Amino acid sequence: METLDTQKVGGFYAALEKEGHKPAALDYRLGCDGNLLLPAPVKVSAPEDIRSNLLKARSYYEDLNTEALNETLRELQGQLQTLANPYLFNDLLGSYLLLRSESALIQEDKKEAQKYLSLYGRILGPDAKINAALYTPTLREIFSQVRQQPSTEQGVLRVRLPPGISLKSARVAVDLVAQMVQDNGVMEISLPSGLHTLTLQAENILPSNRFLEIKPDQVTEIPWYPQPENAALKRKQWRELHSGTPLKELSAVSIAMFRKFQPGVHVLLIQDKTSLLLTPKKAHVFTASENKAQWAKRVKQLLSQGKKEDEPATASLSTGILMGVGAAAIVTLGVVIYMLSDESTVDPPEPIVGDDTGLATCCVGD
Repeated sequence: METLDTQKVGGFYAALEKEGHKPAALDYRLGCDGNLLLPAPVKVSAPEDIRSNLLKARSYYEDLNTEALNETLRELQGQLQTLANPYLFNDLLGSYLLLRSESALIQEDKKEAQKYLSLYGRILGPDAKINAALYTPTLREIFSQVRQQPSTEQGVLRVRLPPGISLKSARVAVDLVAQMVQDNGVMEISLPSGLHTLTLQAENILPSNRFLEIKPDQVTEIPWYPQPENAALKRKQWRELHSGTPLKELSAVSIAMFRKFQPGVHVLLIQDKTSLLLTPKKAHVFTASENKAQWAKRVKQLLSQGKKEDEPATASLSTGILMGVGAAAIVTLGVVIYMLSDESTVDPPEPIVGDDTGLATCCVGD
């Protein structure tokens, strides 16, 4: 099987973008392409490691080593992003926010400090205090001002959970306070404008904690595309396991395997003249014209069709083997995996090349 080169992959990108799709982040395709090196696996952060880094950050702060302080704060932010059950460790988040505020004041950015101090007050609640022995009078004065003059402007946060996530196991929290998720997988809440935290957790999924800013009179919508631990490695293993399998012979078990470690994501594979579109509920095998624009229209048609239909995941499967549902032809070499995302802010596609198995990959989003 020949390799799909970067230029041909770019043609698929261009065709799909004309139909309204956007490239999705690299995280959703690591492991699918043999030429993309896998980073170290992202793991759930250990509270003791965060405490250790907080002590380092405080030492750098006291020594006025701003470069080392800011570097450690960046590392801490990454650790906090995958801290499980942060509700149990609000002291860790609080210490981070205070050091982040002091760092902003060192750089004479009072507005930035106010932003983090406002969040500190929301996280720690009405009894929140700042230790006079550890933090500057300036910081404590600004915190007092922030508490006395809270934001009166409001915005809305809306979070959408993907298909495939059990609502029973999903936990959504804002500023460490648990929120109710509706039966349709949507959580919506009105919040004061400013900085907030959003925590997303589910069974067998890496926890996600992020900072986000709510703007006045605007809706901030976050579609959640969770990833299990070692997602990139699991994609790589799946890819290697099926590299020699014709798409029409992929079994329902193999498809279920992929969906298990990439829930809620549409996947499109292309092999020679065959295309396979996997949505959370259906699997379509089809062929398409050599004209990539027509091929992209076919993809869009199937996705639109899927939104209107409510059929079981095995609707296009028979005795475990995929059945074709299309006509015409498209000449592609190798396999391309597209992960379709609804995220509004996405990274541009990296240059993509295949390897000696004839596999390559790229991603797009709605």
